[in-house]
Amino acid sequence: MEKIKKFVCRYFYIFIIPFVCFYGGTAYASGQTLPDLSADGSISVTMKEEKNNDPVPGGTLTLYQAAELQEEEGTLSWKYTENFENCGLVPEDISEEKFANLLKDYVDSYHIQGIEKEISSEGTLNFDDLTPGIYLIMQEDPAEGYYPINSFVVSVPTQGANGWSYHVDASPKMVKRSKSRRSVKNHLRKRKSQRRRQSKENI
Repeated sequence: MEKIKKFVCRYFYIFIIPFVCFYGGTAYASGQTLPDLSADGSISVTMKEEKNNDPVPGGTLTLYQAAELQEEEGTLSWKYTENFENCGLVPEDISEEKFANLLKDYVDSYHIQGIEKEISSEGTLNFDDLTPGIYLIMQEDPAEGYYPINSFVVSVPTQGANGWSYHVDASPKMVKRSKSRRSVKNHLRKRKSQRRRQSKENI
């Protein structure tokens, strides 16, 4: 469990709250304003085609809150949510992408229920009324003709040049499904058969 704490602290340090230093699951602020943990946040997602950046409508996304932020006497601390408190993550060195994949595996293994929403005809959706923390976004049902996106994590809030932002934008890229070799061979075989029939008819 201590390794889990160290990992999540390192994760918050790199990806979420770069101005705080974490020790054993807690943090202290170095002269900067702490986020307002009573404020609601949101995540706005726009699905975009990988090659041309066009919006991709259709399909669904599912949201899970993996951890929440807490503050006591000017000190921030993290805490896994009830659904993830026994996830058992103990990596020594891990990337953001790997963290998302490990959380996804845990969700799949224990059939954790999330908030599923449909992607609009404009390729967008919003998750509103979110408490500060780490959120996992997964896709099982992509738009027709596309592969599911890779799962990813989003922090609410995020810190930028103008302070804390409680409304986060994400634009994952959608990749079109390519025909398999078998499909291509079947297609070519079918076209060849059609040409043969047409040749016989013309004789």
